[in-house]
Amino acid sequence: SIRTGGTATNQTGPDSDHTTGNGKYIYTEASQGDGSVNKKVTQAITPCIDLTAANCAALEFYYHMYGQHVDFIRVDVDTGTATSKWVNNIFRITGQQQNSGSKPYEKAFVSLEQFSGRIIRIRFIGRKSHSASNDKNDMAIDDIRVLEPTPVDVEMTDYSEPENGYCSYTSTEVVKGALQSLGCVTLTEIPVAFKVERTPPSGSPITSVIERDTINGSFGLGSDTAFSFAPFANLSQYGTYKIWIWSEVPGDTIPSNDTVGPYIIEHNQPITGMPYIMDFDDPTY
Repeated sequence: SIRTGGTATNQTGPDSDHTTGNGKYIYTEASQGDGSVNKKVTQAITPCIDLTAANCAALEFYYHMYGQHVDFIRVDVDTGTATSKWVNNIFRITGQQQNSGSKPYEKAFVSLEQFSGRIIRIRFIGRKSHSASNDKNDMAIDDIRVLEPTPVDVEMTDYSEPENGYCSYTSTEVVKGALQSLGCVTLTEIPVAFKVERTPPSGSPITSVIERDTINGSFGLGSDTAFSFAPFANLSQYGTYKIWIWSEVPGDTIPSNDTVGPYIIEHNQPITGMPYIMDFDDPTY
């Protein structure tokens, strides 16, 4: 189905589309169907797309999977001539990915290199779990794009550690992130860096440190990589820290997706006076 705004079932589906927040998207209407195998599946198929002149190709789309009965979204490709010849499961996302309708869509980037030189069509399959009564499974996709990527493009996709919210930090905190190669050239090394900026409790002076590392391997089109920096982050002093991580690949012509951050770490001095009392009568509550 095509829809604007939220879906008709509570606690499932997105609140809006991805493009503008006011436009249309396609989604699986989980309230339909009787729970049999065939009727738990919704599919959408693109028109035929000519990749015969493409040296390299990729599929990009945005998805929203909120609801406790979400099963999966799957991508298949048809390469048949005068008959269907489906290559199934070139990409699959399983389970709930968002925990509310207001959470942003996530991006999927899928290599189509194996289909370069062919005419194809793409099938999206969404499947709900269990029976028809389990209707919290309105999954949406939007902004589908088939493209010929640039030769070199690395996107920094995530920062995971260090996390905020702990009582103490050390001088040897491991910085972790994730990236994806979105370029047609297979890379064998990806230079990365992080910056730590500290504001002390007094407010000044603000200091910053940059550390660099190189990730080695084979990073083809669409490759996802989680990594840890070899240099540590020193968060041992009290203060507010901001952390950025980024890639520094030569020839990357799309700098807008190279960096994530800042991520905030509060390293506060613990309370030492005893007794410590919380009666909640303070005006700050």
